[in-house]
Amino acid sequence: MKKFQVLVSVGFLLTVAVGCGAEPEAMTRNEVETQPTNTPTETAETYEINITHVAVAGETVEISYQTNIPVPFEAMASVSLAGQAGEDVYIGNGSRITVTDQTGVVRVSMRQDARLLPSGTYDAEISFYPRWGAAQSPESTRRISEPIHGIGILEFSGSAETADEATFRSEAQRWVMLNVAAGGRWDMDAFEQRLGPSEEIEVENRTRVIVAHYFPRADMTIFVNVPLDEVVVWRIGRETRL
Repeated sequence: MKKFQVLVSVGFLLTVAVGCGAEPEAMTRNEVETQPTNTPTETAETYEINITHVAVAGETVEISYQTNIPVPFEAMASVSLAGQAGEDVYIGNGSRITVTDQTGVVRVSMRQDARLLPSGTYDAEISFYPRWGAAQSPESTRRISEPIHGIGILEFSGSAETADEATFRSEAQRWVMLNVAAGGRWDMDAFEQRLGPSEEIEVENRTRVIVAHYFPRADMTIFVNVPLDEVVVWRIGRETRL
């Protein structure tokens, strides 16, 4: 009986010692610690994506990387204007890629919707999201539970449009898309307050009943029924035909 009591006491002390360890330190933004899922003695491993070099080749960005995540896996490669808030209209470009080597180079176009991105500072990023990026990956990659990001900095001399001008254009176009519809009231002053100064242009395939107003800062054309003083339709770009 005494022997049994000693064994129970030793087991209890070991359990308390294991349970009272210090909490893990906070992780950096480009690494994440996976949680062991097999045996209690499995060693947790830290995975990361490191951006080693970023270079511009014409209208393409080349992002060199190193990672210790077991391949293959899917990721998002992107270039995004630095400092954007979550509610801002996105300025940048990206696409899903398949990473098959732990060292390599991925390429991202510096065009968004066929328009060259404005000059400015950009985050060049490769991001792994386990929710969809590990479907065809080894078991050790599928056990990763949090996103992993590798971020580099890029100074880009792009279009003559500045980042502020591009932001204004994107915000103005979003406002039109959300708030302007056919049959809506036309108020020149109100539209110019939102979209900047406009120029009236003749509609090639209509009489003077329909005129068009082009807003250069927003890069949008709004067609107006003059007698009814109402919006007919809006278009992105400078348009002269309905």
